[in-house]
Amino acid sequence: MKSPGAKALALLWHDGAKREECLRAIIGERLAARPAPILEDCIVATYFFAFRSQKLEQAVEEISYHATIGVKLPPAGSLLPERRINAAAGARASVARSDEPPLLATKTPSAPDSVGGSLRTGKSARRLLAACAARPAGTDAFDRTNRLGLVHVAFPLKMMLQPDGHLTSCDILHTVAAAIVFDVYENQDARLIGLQIPEKVIRTFPGPAHGPFGVRKLTGFGQDEPAFGTILKPTAGITAQDVGALVAQIATCRLFLFVKEDEDLYPNLDYCPVAERTRLAVAAIRKAGRQRGGLGLIFAPHISAAPHEILALAEAALEAGATGLMFSETFAGGTVRMIREAVKSRPNPPALYGHNAGIGIKTRGIWREVIDLLARLDGIDFRQTAPVRPGKPFLLPYGAEWTASEQTLTRPLPGIAPTMIVRAGALDQGNIGLNLADAERRGLTGQVLFLAGSAINSIKDKRGRPSPQLGAEAMLQALEVHRSGELRDVPMSKHLSALRGVAARKRLGALREALRQRYP
Repeated sequence: MKSPGAKALALLWHDGAKREECLRAIIGERLAARPAPILEDCIVATYFFAFRSQKLEQAVEEISYHATIGVKLPPAGSLLPERRINAAAGARASVARSDEPPLLATKTPSAPDSVGGSLRTGKSARRLLAACAARPAGTDAFDRTNRLGLVHVAFPLKMMLQPDGHLTSCDILHTVAAAIVFDVYENQDARLIGLQIPEKVIRTFPGPAHGPFGVRKLTGFGQDEPAFGTILKPTAGITAQDVGALVAQIATCRLFLFVKEDEDLYPNLDYCPVAERTRLAVAAIRKAGRQRGGLGLIFAPHISAAPHEILALAEAALEAGATGLMFSETFAGGTVRMIREAVKSRPNPPALYGHNAGIGIKTRGIWREVIDLLARLDGIDFRQTAPVRPGKPFLLPYGAEWTASEQTLTRPLPGIAPTMIVRAGALDQGNIGLNLADAERRGLTGQVLFLAGSAINSIKDKRGRPSPQLGAEAMLQALEVHRSGELRDVPMSKHLSALRGVAARKRLGALREALRQRYP
């Protein structure tokens, strides 16, 4: 078998991560100096493009043609106010005129093809065409070629809004992330990096039912008290009885505000149906009530499935007592909004966990903060980012992407609650202090859920058996070390060794054992 040549191997070993860091740094500086425009009658999408031959200024015409009206160079001078268009439509409905086609007229038989041509339409139809056409909102070339840089495109609300003034995240994405952006050879690189959505549209979205402060109120946790969650382990191949037993071991620990299933536990299995396992989990939580001292514990079963199944599965879980619901949101577009709308009239709607496993597939073209913004608008209460940890990252996001994601989930939005940040993915006793310190420094303690799976449920006791109680005790001891302030001035690179030393000196047996197993 022939081996790849040196040039081919160099291409294959290209480090995309370093390029992304560079790209984010450059774009961050450019947008800080020249922010994307905010328009009341449009959604403004900001793109990074690297074109093979096309100039940045030419991109808007192509996007407008393919992603909006399907006509090049629509007649100008037609952005009529809404009331005049509606009045004209009403007049035509009552008195038909022979010199104008209907409002929604399209090509006449004698009209040339729309590619490079124009449509023969009446005045009102021409007005609508121009009113619905994407238009330029600015460019920022990075070099003299004018083929590399930022393009701002204004997508008129006229082409999107439903009669009551709302639209959906699915509609936004299939328009602003259309094929002309990502699926044509001319676009050597393309990224959707930002959305500016008018306030009147943002207010039509439901947003989270609870958000970080709502779930704290729901469970009785203090607004600035560190909140922890965990994930059931094993994750697949378990029965409903196993789920109940695992939750029973976790529920007695007052450390936890939240417990969820893993995305690999399917909802409609014959040996582990979601209603039965939810019923047993809720019973275990209720039984542990006295030991919890009045604190609640949200249980979120995983119910992602095909669209025609999801409502029934969600209803079954809620009828069985679930206080949360988890979706594999990355691969189920619109699911969160569908469930959010279906349950919003309940006295206590479930807290929704939008699991973002697989989000990296989308973030290769759409920046994470755009995806997280739409998820928040749709109603996600919990959204995973990544934990602070020394050394190279284990999980995305990190760096500027991580900061942007957490800002998007928590920054003020009119009429929309924040989404609770979930620090998860190799979060454990060895780095929890770093994450607590970071949240405190940034004023985010009340808006973060520290979610540890294996660090709680896979720590083994002296008999070699997984012991959630031992893992939870070790986490509590790590929390106490952080609160003592002993490691406050220790550099991140030396945090773990210093923590080992404190655990040994203070004879914190559970913490010592957890660190030994997590960092052999």
